[in-house]
Amino acid sequence: MATKRVKPNFRDRNTSAALDRISRLPDPVIHRILSFIPTIDVVRMSLLSKRWRRMWYSVPSLEFSDADITHSAFHSRKRFCNFVDKCLKHREASMRYISDSFITRFKLDIEYYGGRSALDNWLSFVIRSNVEEFDLRAKPKFEWSYISDSFYCLPEAVLSAGSLNVLKLEGLKLNGACSVSLPSLKSLSLKAAKLDDHILCGLVTGCPSLDEFFLKNCKGLSNPRISSLSLKFLEIRYSSCQTLKALIFPENLRRICGSPWLNLKNLKVKTYCRLTKKNKLRDALYWLSPKLETLAIEEEKKGYFYCDQKAI
Repeated sequence: MATKRVKPNFRDRNTSAALDRISRLPDPVIHRILSFIPTIDVVRMSLLSKRWRRMWYSVPSLEFSDADITHSAFHSRKRFCNFVDKCLKHREASMRYISDSFITRFKLDIEYYGGRSALDNWLSFVIRSNVEEFDLRAKPKFEWSYISDSFYCLPEAVLSAGSLNVLKLEGLKLNGACSVSLPSLKSLSLKAAKLDDHILCGLVTGCPSLDEFFLKNCKGLSNPRISSLSLKFLEIRYSSCQTLKALIFPENLRRICGSPWLNLKNLKVKTYCRLTKKNKLRDALYWLSPKLETLAIEEEKKGYFYCDQKAI
């Protein structure tokens, strides 16, 4: 009886060869590669060999997204939360006996259903780890609701993390009672966040080294004031005409006040409102930031933005 020949699977062979080549790299290089991969995939890769079993304990980046619930790995939100909880507990334990087990970058993208104990515990551990880049997206499940706890309120520990260089926040609430002290922060991004003018002012004041600031579609602002001597890049996107008009300072006020953005070089303003006083807005922005090199004013029409950009 003739023996049936099995056609070799070149795809599997290539995959194994690629993994073998990666395994021969030094640990720091492997850690660098794995830092760009979602944590769930990094944990899966730890099953490849004995060498890889504890490799993920030293990956300096952690990234979690509850979008993985729709994949085969998770069948419920509870399983996702359990996965994040176990990962962070393992990392906390590993720091006691692995010298290079530290976290420099943390990203969490979830839909917030209310309740805060688990989320508070996760963020508390990350901040204690002296993280440098912190990206939290906690969009409320019931954003239309007027219930006070529909938005996740950012813990004060995050706003006093001296190690932070980059802070990105989306879909949550900032508490005005919290003091802000972020001496090392270079980049700040607020998107669809809930805060008022007073909180915004205190936030920027508490970031003396801030280079770039992104403010996009935040709720609760009526007359925002952004004053920073260190700021070099600013992008503002408002869905409210009232907040946009706040940028146009009256002539008499300009004569008695100094320009608040002395070092700003790049400015972008986006709005969904029709701009009837674009020239006045442009003149005001030049006064706000006399060292501007580029200015872009974008007005949305028919579902997209028309850009009026000028290089100085």
